[in-house]
Amino acid sequence: MTDTIVLELLRQTFWVSLKIAGPVLGTALVVGVGIGIFQAVTQIQEMTLTFVPKAIAVLRVVDDGNDGRFRHQPVRADAGSGEIE
Repeated sequence: MTDTIVLELLRQTFWVSLKIAGPVLGTALVVGVGIGIFQAVTQIQEMTLTFVPKAIAVLRVVDDGNDGRFRHQPVRADAGSGEIE
């Protein structure tokens, strides 16, 4: 494997992991900040108030988003030219 192939595989790995984890982490971040603001305004410091809505939102995103996200075309390297198709 040449350096070019390794770097291309790493780049593709990064983008696939971002596509898979990005929506889940983004949802957890938005829900967590929203709940934090709500707790600061109302002065309610309940631990389950932060966990339960965040868990429900993340599970919903995982359930809604798993229709086609995990179907990934494998990377094929041409042995002759060293290019990735």
